[in-house]
Parts: sequence; structure tokens; C-alpha cells
Amino acid sequence: TGNRQTYTNTITGGGTITIYCATEKGSGWYATRTPLRLNTSSFEGTIVPQATYAEDGRFTLDIALGLAKGGMNIPDGIIVQNSGKTSTIGKIQGTGSLGGGCTFSNGASVGANTWKIGNDEDYKWEGKAIDNSILVKVGAGKITASGKSTNSGATRIEEGQMHVTATATLGTGALNVGANGKLSGASSSTVTLTNSSVTVNGEVQPGMTDESATGFLDFGNKNVTFNTSSTLR
Repeated sequence: TGNRQTYTNTITGGGTITIYCATEKGSGWYATRTPLRLNTSSFEGTIVPQATYAEDGRFTLDIALGLAKGGMNIPDGIIVQNSGKTSTIGKIQGTGSLGGGCTFSNGASVGANTWKIGNDEDYKWEGKAIDNSILVKVGAGKITASGKSTNSGATRIEEGQMHVTATATLGTGALNVGANGKLSGASSSTVTLTNSSVTVNGEVQPGMTDESATGFLDFGNKNVTFNTSSTLR
């Protein structure tokens, strides 16, 4: 992409497309000036976000991204940002980051981004959510997360299962397990989750599978509220 250009392309099919997002480079600074307003509602393949300047690493969306049928493979060092929108990504891979807000002019400000990730497939996610992002697990499948998310926004497991490995965290904001969601833990001792609070309306399972004899979840001495609809397996 070219700097200071707006892209409204429609992407269809089922292949893999790598997109290099331009940022503006000055003397010791970078600015986001390339709004990507992509229509991906029918795309069933994979977007690989890249940056023209690897040292900046930002990939700047400016749309409520609808990628429920496809996915993203975010390389290490790449930060996918948006302008305070809600985006859906069916399958998310790679070790890169889902980041906070981006603006396209000086002095502008945007709200927090909401990243809705997941579909009906079970898959592994090694990346992380950062900044003030809100992270929402959707879809009936199981996401096995191993990255250390540091997002300050809420994390909500609304559908399916979010499994945290022995290396994973789920941000620093409130963690909510919805009525149709499940949080499961590692088969060996795990890192301490850093969420400010935990509320459970669905299921918590300190083990890899329903049949696990042992398992671990460490909430860092935070209170865990189990509401009437909840299950501790």
C-alpha cells in the first residue's frame, strides 16, 4: 500500500494474501496514515498482515472488520490496530499482536477496539492482545492460547472454550466466562493470570479435558465469583 492512501478493496476466495501496510516515517517517528477499509465478509482464506517499515510494525485497519469465514496469521513484531471498531477474526494464528487504537490525523483519538476471535474449529493461538483492547472469544471451537496478553480491556469468553497453557495470560482487565463459554487450564503448573477480577456464568475446568484427573488455574489471589448458572468441573 501507499502512504496516505485509503484502501477499500473487496477480498474474496480462499487463498493467502500478504498485505504490506505503509506508515509515514519522519525523523525518529512513525505516523499511521493509511486506512485499510477492506471488505472481507466473503473471504475464507488467510490474511498475513505486514508492515512497510518492519521496525514500526503497525497494520492499520479503519473498519468493523468482518473476517468470520477466514483468518489472520500475524507475524512476530506486527501489531494489527483499528480505529476504535469491533472486528471479527475467525481463525487467528502467529505470534504477533492485536493492538489498540490508531488514528489517521494529528490530535484525533479513538476508543478501544473489540477483537472477536474464534469459529467452530479447534486451533492454537500463540499471539497476544495488547494495549486497551477488549478480547472476546466466540464460536463453538476451542482456542488453545499460549501468548501473554497484556490488554487492559475486558476479556470475555462468550462461546466455546478458551484453554490457557502453562505460559498464557489473558490481560489485566476483568475476565468474564459467559453462560455458553468455558475456561480451562494447563495440565501442569501455570503462570499466574493477571486479570483484575473473574466472574463465571459458564464453566471453569482446571484441566485440559473433561476427563483430566489434575489441572491448574492460578487467579493470582483474586476472588472468583461463580454465579448460579456456573459450573466448576
